[in-house]
Amino acid sequence: MDARTPAKTCTGGIAIGFRRGWSPWQRDLAQLVQWANDNAFACVDLGNDGEVAGPEVLAEGGRIGSVDLPEWKGMISSDPATRKAAVLKNTAYIEMCAGFGVLLYFTVMLPEDPGQAPAENFRFMVESYRELAPVMERLNAKLVIEGYPGPGALCCNPEGYRAFFSECPSPAMGVNYDPSHLIRMG
Repeated sequence: MDARTPAKTCTGGIAIGFRRGWSPWQRDLAQLVQWANDNAFACVDLGNDGEVAGPEVLAEGGRIGSVDLPEWKGMISSDPATRKAAVLKNTAYIEMCAGFGVLLYFTVMLPEDPGQAPAENFRFMVESYRELAPVMERLNAKLVIEGYPGPGALCCNPEGYRAFFSECPSPAMGVNYDPSHLIRMG
């Protein structure tokens, strides 16, 4: 590293990246990666377009922090066929993205029907993610669950996470900590 190369942005030795947003300047991925590199960010987190955006980030000299799973709500559906299709879609996506080095997969535990009994949605969630866990373990991937405190959301407080991890005890399951959600919850 020479004097013109900034050190990577970090806190406590942990590299820091940022999530690609939806503003106009972030739509141009080449420009976004250049900006991230110029400002010493370690990585960019992508949405559910990782199979397309991921290779472009790498081609531009960037690193990928995480990608969103493409199917969230279907994983927590009362319909078994919908859940199975969601698991298969997410599995294929994880396998594809793992091929170019993605290890972190972001999700929010939002059920298809937020008005349904939380215990039922919890059961569907556990069933689906238990099916996905072996794929993630095989690829050394991690699911990072954001505790979004929206209507019907599961895993949005320590008790919800604890219950999920107890029922789905895979080392591939983890937490995406966003303190702003705890503030919103009071």
